[in-house]
Amino acid sequence: MKSPISFTLVLLLLVPLGRPAGADQPMTSTAEDLVEQVIKRSHKDGLALPVTTADVDRLFAVAILQHGNVEPLLAWLADARLNEKGVRGQVLTEIEVHVASKRGDMRRASEVIASLLDDESVASQRLDLRLWQAKLFDALGDVDDARLAYQALTSEELSNADQQMVRLRLALMGLLGETEGGGRDAKKLIELAEGSKDITFRNRAAIVLAVQDRYVDAVKLFTIVGEGTLRFRSASRLAEWAIRANNRDKAIESAWVAVRSARLKRDRRYALALLVESYRINEKRDGLKALIGAFVKEDQSDEPISDEMRAVWVELLRELGRHEDAIALFKATAGNDSGFSVEMRRELLEMEGEAGNVGRMIESYRELIAAEPNVLAWRVGLTRVLLEQGKEKEAVLLWDSHIDELNKGSSLLLSAQALAGLGLDVLAERAIERMVQMKADHGQALLFLADLQQIRGRLSAAEATLARLNSMDDLGDAVRAELASAFERVGRQDMAIEVMESIRANRETVAEDLEMRLAWLYSEVGEEDKALEQWLSMWRKVKSIPRRRYVEDRLMTVASRLGTLADIAIELEEKLADGEADEREAGLLVRIYTQVNDSVAASEILEEYMTQSGRDEVDRLQEKGRIYQVCNDYWNYEKVIERLIVVDPEGETEYLRQMALSLLERGKAQDARAVLLTLREADDGRDSIGGEFEAGVLALVGMHREAADAYRRGIATYPDRIESYLLLANLLKDMGETDRAVSMFQYLAENADQDDMFTIAIDGLLNMEARGRVMQWARRITLERLAGRDDKNYLYQLLADLSAEVNDKAGQIRAMENSLAVSGTRRLSVLRECMDLSSNIRGGVFYSSSSRGPTNAGNEP
Repeated sequence: MKSPISFTLVLLLLVPLGRPAGADQPMTSTAEDLVEQVIKRSHKDGLALPVTTADVDRLFAVAILQHGNVEPLLAWLADARLNEKGVRGQVLTEIEVHVASKRGDMRRASEVIASLLDDESVASQRLDLRLWQAKLFDALGDVDDARLAYQALTSEELSNADQQMVRLRLALMGLLGETEGGGRDAKKLIELAEGSKDITFRNRAAIVLAVQDRYVDAVKLFTIVGEGTLRFRSASRLAEWAIRANNRDKAIESAWVAVRSARLKRDRRYALALLVESYRINEKRDGLKALIGAFVKEDQSDEPISDEMRAVWVELLRELGRHEDAIALFKATAGNDSGFSVEMRRELLEMEGEAGNVGRMIESYRELIAAEPNVLAWRVGLTRVLLEQGKEKEAVLLWDSHIDELNKGSSLLLSAQALAGLGLDVLAERAIERMVQMKADHGQALLFLADLQQIRGRLSAAEATLARLNSMDDLGDAVRAELASAFERVGRQDMAIEVMESIRANRETVAEDLEMRLAWLYSEVGEEDKALEQWLSMWRKVKSIPRRRYVEDRLMTVASRLGTLADIAIELEEKLADGEADEREAGLLVRIYTQVNDSVAASEILEEYMTQSGRDEVDRLQEKGRIYQVCNDYWNYEKVIERLIVVDPEGETEYLRQMALSLLERGKAQDARAVLLTLREADDGRDSIGGEFEAGVLALVGMHREAADAYRRGIATYPDRIESYLLLANLLKDMGETDRAVSMFQYLAENADQDDMFTIAIDGLLNMEARGRVMQWARRITLERLAGRDDKNYLYQLLADLSAEVNDKAGQIRAMENSLAVSGTRRLSVLRECMDLSSNIRGGVFYSSSSRGPTNAGNEP
């Protein structure tokens, strides 16, 4: 008797398999009924009311689920509208327009809607259809027709939202140079914004102007709004634009608002960078002097200035060469509650050097060393200065007695590390030897010394130091573990083994990592017998499944090299035959036979063990299936899958997927296709990845049209899985239907309510490498979204990507620069990217940060 899956395969192969739905296939009664329902809702009082998007989406999904595409629906609609007159015919025509647009047939939709609007009564009553026609002209790149259609609508009684959208599109066309004369004109957008009572819209229009390099106009239009962080973002954005527009007064005013509104440290630093740049405009050094005066006034107010502002103040004094004033400011800070930190005092000493007072700086260092002999920074700082002056003897004298006076191991080790960094290795070794004499962290001390000697290329000395450390009895296991690693680094694996064996001998429980490392080392020094013994010992103890698999791999590798793998297998088989083998032993035996590709023996062993342990048939079959799969025994694997479908019907969909992949591996594409049809029926829309899986398999065997239909079914069943649109588009591109994929994404972008759908649509256009008018349309539609919604970061990134696609590097930089105000934690990375992109372009605003605080490098790269 044939198994169910075999019977299904035979039955399906007797009929034409999966013929893609075409225009010659009849419409289903379900779709026809739905069309009738739409007609009834849209046919009222002798008028053709607008077909809703929800109606179109439902009808589209029904057709997709029935046929895999909407060709039968479109064919039926085309025939029906030719045979129907009056209002009913109008509704059918409108449905066809929407379905064709959604499918990606923009040109067909445009032609059909034109035939509908040829009727003057329809054109006069249905402004929504005229607007849709204008959008189709726009998406198809018929800019002149689109502009005329939009302009005609400006005098009609559209809803407020549609009227503003139409005017905004016309304004953006002018801004982007899509006018009759081809010139760029911001006048309409400015007029539209100025005429709006909505401050939010005016500000967003200003953002659009700024992105298009219209900073002067953007500054005039923008108004600072909000409180706290929102106000900081608003003010910093205006300051950025004013700097680019060379509007010094507005830049300074806005930057001060940003400084006072910033709540976070990173925001205060950015606002201060803008403030510095604002004061630089036109006046350079005089502007910085004015800013210092402003800081003085701020400091005299009741509220103390922030640490970030004080740091910028000091930096400006240093930049102007007023080192004495900078030093005085630092000293004045000492009178505040915060006082001098070690880093601030070190910076003060650097200022002394910058002012040319090297003698005073050295004297200050010596005073600090005398007052705080245990603060390493002072001694290291003075040593560095003396070495730079060539006074090595004086530098050595600083440490001579100090090393002998230190009594803490941690202080000595820090001193040794600092001395090694200064190149004073002799003194570093003295500090280490003192630690050894004191027996204060002497293990870590000698490990540091060995590493230093190895870095310096003194391998014999490093080995001797390690041998000395190994001879000590008072070391803990942690130090000995590091010692073993150190021996490995100098190439003494034999000594590393000796150290590890001593650790193991002194412990009841040994860490698995150490045992694994020891087993590896045995192999490295050629002691394979010990390595095998070590791996066998670990295999019996390791509980983690992934680790056990790793140990088994190593065990079999070493046993194969020694020629003892067969002996291990025989021993395990005997235990299994006596009923004494446990799961671990049976598993290893199965792996051994699987390793040599003996699927029959492996499956028999598995069957025997699982039967002894009372496992059910499903478990046994699943394990056997894995064995056959690993051994590439597809025939037996498929037999197991067929049996699993019978005994475990709940997992049928997963088993059918496995069957399809197996058949593909064997090159049986048509059989795999038949299984996929069975899978579709078994799934019945319950599995969200079913459509994608079917499409992926069909694409692999070259059945691209059927794969496209499968993707569409998946989208119709699970519209939230928007990534499927990208997969479908890639397939359409492979089929030579790139234009349809592009139009599909244009439809999605035009009608996307959610941000993620809009992002997918624009990403799709980028992936399709759309060119010319389509990319211009995409940039404009993104700017329109930016002007009509909150200025979210992703919109700037999309604009940057679109600019990059058409090689507009300046536009890419402007898009990213305008996102700085809302970038938050990503601000620094965005700035870096802007600077990288600007390497060959002048005109970007740059902000840099020294180790001492924020500074500004000016407007030129």
